[in-house]
Amino acid sequence: MKDDFIESSLDSFIADGHISEILYLVKGGKEGTVYCCRGGPMAGADLVAAKIYHPLEKRGFRNDAIYQESRLRGPRVRRERLAMSKKSSYGRRVQSGIWIGSEFETLQMLHQAGADVPCPIARGESAVLME
Repeated sequence: MKDDFIESSLDSFIADGHISEILYLVKGGKEGTVYCCRGGPMAGADLVAAKIYHPLEKRGFRNDAIYQESRLRGPRVRRERLAMSKKSSYGRRVQSGIWIGSEFETLQMLHQAGADVPCPIARGESAVLME
């Protein structure tokens, strides 16, 4: 698989031993694309799913900033909200990080509660790795 965006999105998982090989595309959707990967020594599984989130410019959500605004916490909230509302490059990075972090945390909570969801393994800047 020779897509630079895919490989750069999964570089951290490859470098830290969670993924040893990207095998094939499972499915694409409006927020991201899922790939089946061979698990590395740190994954704890032979096969893992890597969900790579599309860049914000390519996502099909209206009012994404409004949806994510409630997820903002911490001392720099005002600056981040302003950057998100102005859609600056910093605001887009903040928005993307919040989205991916929230998805990962939700998977963790649901899995720990016994819900029938994949076990989250790791998260990167633009991807989540799960069983």
